[in-house]
Amino acid sequence: MTGPPLPPLERKPAGPHLQRDERRAMLLGALAGVDLGAWDRHITNFLADRDPGTVRTIASLIQRARAAER
Repeated sequence: MTGPPLPPLERKPAGPHLQRDERRAMLLGALAGVDLGAWDRHITNFLADRDPGTVRTIASLIQRARAAER
């Protein structure tokens, strides 16, 4: 996910269809700088198989949590 995180969501976010590799890149982008182990990567791959709206929500949650820590 590029740019600022989405605001708190009240419904599934819309957006263009994303290929699995794009969904995975979105999750990894939100996790940039976080050390990932083998199981972390496995779960990231699992999550990338979800629909784009779900992946956008998860990436946004990660980004918002990281921003709140700052």
